[in-house]
Amino acid sequence: AKKNNAGAAIGVGVGVAAAAAAAGGAYWLYGAKHSAKHRKMAKSWMLKARAEVMDCLLYTSPSPRD
Repeated sequence: AKKNNAGAAIGVGVGVAAAAAAAGGAYWLYGAKHSAKHRKMAKSWMLKARAEVMDCLLYTSPSPRD
C-alpha cells in the first residue's frame, strides 16, 4: 500500500515559506541599505497597532460601575 504524504509536503512547504519570510524580514530590518529607516517604520507600525489594541480594550472592557 502506498502512503499519501501530501500533508507532510504541505508542512514542509509552509516551513520553507516561513523561513524565507523570516530571512527577508531580517534583511529588510538589518541588512538593507536603509535598514535604520526600516526599523523606524516598523516601530511606528507597532506603536500604532498597540494604540489601536489599547483603544479597543478600553471601549470593550466593562466599566467599574457595571
